Amino acid sequence: MWFCLSASAADLAVGPAQPYSDIGDALRDAASGDRILVDPGDYEVREAEIEFQLEILSVAGPGQVTLEGSNGQSLFEVSSGGDLTLRDLTIEGDGRRLAVVDAGRLAVLGCTVTGAEAAGLGRDGGVVDASSATLVFEDSVIEGAVAGRDGGVVHATGTDVTATRSTFRGASAGDGGVFALAGGSLTVDASVFEANRAGRGSVFTLDATPATVSSSTFLANVATTADTLACDGAPCVFDRATFDGNAAPRGAVASANAGFELSSSTVCRTGGDRALDVVGGALVLRNDVFVSNGVGTALVSASGATVDVLSVHFVANTATGPGAALSTTGSAVTLRNTLVAYNTAGGPVVDVPTPDLSGGWSLFWGNETADLVGALRATDVAADPLFAAPPPASCHAALLAPPLASPATDAGDPALVDQDGSRSDIGAFGGDDDAPVVVTDDDLDGWPASLDCDDAEASVYPTATEVACDGVDQDCDPTTVDAPDRDGDGVGICDGDCDDTNANRTELVDVYRDRDEDGVGTGDPTTLCGMPAAQASLVGGDCDDQDADRFPGNPELPYDGVDQDCDGADLDDVDLDGVVFPDDCDDDAPDVFPGADEVEGDGVDQDCTGFDARAALVGGAGITCGCNAQGTAAVPLFPVLVSLLRRRRLTSRSGTR
Repeated sequence: MWFCLSASAADLAVGPAQPYSDIGDALRDAASGDRILVDPGDYEVREAEIEFQLEILSVAGPGQVTLEGSNGQSLFEVSSGGDLTLRDLTIEGDGRRLAVVDAGRLAVLGCTVTGAEAAGLGRDGGVVDASSATLVFEDSVIEGAVAGRDGGVVHATGTDVTATRSTFRGASAGDGGVFALAGGSLTVDASVFEANRAGRGSVFTLDATPATVSSSTFLANVATTADTLACDGAPCVFDRATFDGNAAPRGAVASANAGFELSSSTVCRTGGDRALDVVGGALVLRNDVFVSNGVGTALVSASGATVDVLSVHFVANTATGPGAALSTTGSAVTLRNTLVAYNTAGGPVVDVPTPDLSGGWSLFWGNETADLVGALRATDVAADPLFAAPPPASCHAALLAPPLASPATDAGDPALVDQDGSRSDIGAFGGDDDAPVVVTDDDLDGWPASLDCDDAEASVYPTATEVACDGVDQDCDPTTVDAPDRDGDGVGICDGDCDDTNANRTELVDVYRDRDEDGVGTGDPTTLCGMPAAQASLVGGDCDDQDADRFPGNPELPYDGVDQDCDGADLDDVDLDGVVFPDDCDDDAPDVFPGADEVEGDGVDQDCTGFDARAALVGGAGITCGCNAQGTAAVPLFPVLVSLLRRRRLTSRSGTR
């Protein structure tokens, strides 16, 4: 156990195994300059009063220590002379404020704050209510803060507020859903404001508070009845900001009455009546991209103001009224080096009375309604910028960077130069100010990486000539495929389709003329792409191309005098015994023909004599001859011979007498 009670600063350890098990006990013993080092765990805080310099931190880093409010209206009250730093803590407000700060300082570093509320607590500020104070938010997340009246995260008067690398999400209040500030100042860098709401006022109410915002994102914030961000009485300066998907149904996403400057920023997917509204003062737009916004009255409106628009993109915006880019009344407007393309409005896209408009060197292209109230100025350009209209609801500003071949390149005000020293380009990516996004072209083919599908290969870029069958998408267009199959027959040109416009033809074939269309042609073959519809065959060798009944392989009809199978002769020796019909008495039996060996007594006339041979010598009894071919019984030879002998004897006797 160690603990220092001297006048020098001390570290007070809190935790189950430390000198202090409770933060409240450590706070009672703490002196100015001390640190309270907290071990991992959950701890209660009972409305601690801080009147000196103190730091409370998690020794194990973020996410290991949770502080919970247990009673009172706030976890901490920082009064005059108080300087409280909260580091790497998770803080659960549990329906209480994080802090009330009067003439003191509060720093929230690396912390996550949730569940802070001020509804019904008598003062405003869901997380912090401050007066004549200094507030610092750094590397922190403030989520779900709620105030019944003003200031979901901060309600402050005369207070300097700084937010760096922090996220403010899901806050809500009647007015000032995130900040309700009067006096003092606001400095924001690299922070995110997401899904915050205001019921009767603005999400950001900045009353006579100079605001400087850089490299920050405003995403899906909604003001139901007023402007999302209201700069009243003091100028607001935004650099490298992104406004994406914010909505103000009855107002503007941002409004100002004492000056508004927006540079190198992107404004997209705005929903509501206007994206930006300036009354009086000066409106300055530099190197900004306004894309895919859909508004009611106008996109950017100004009344009684001085308007200076230089090197800006207004692309693919819509407005039900005139001014899908700009609409002004009683304002002196300078419009230079600005690209206005693919917009739709209920009137001129740039709705500025001609006498109020000066400048020039702007490009207009593809707007569905009139570009200007009057004609284009002498130095303006009407030409395709060589980038396509972005996809619906796109917020990808880099897609809008014109390529080197664009008519916007080196076509801006000759009095201005780009960062590369050349004459200024038209649009947000030209001029001597920083562009809203970094444009790279590593392969130096004139197409920025955002449009170039392969920024490491100079032969690959949009509009390049596509070389088929090399496995490379030269023109960065997947619809012009490397192995096209235009006729959809399943065989592309890289697979050998000889006619990719006809699904019935895919390969080169050798065909023969087949006039009789019997499937066999004649003559020499001809090489064609696909088979003709008629009078052609893949097989040659027809002996008669005028007779469909004669071709090789056709069944031969015997004995008709016609050579059906084109073998050079009619079929007249069916049994192939070498004797043709009709000389062959049985052309179905290969062992029956004239001259064949007769098989005696088998009932078959093998030698075509008309008889089956049958003869047998029967001992001394006599000789028997065979049957005739008709099977009639043969006459016994022996009785005949006996009869003849008897006749000779009788004759002899008669002669003797």
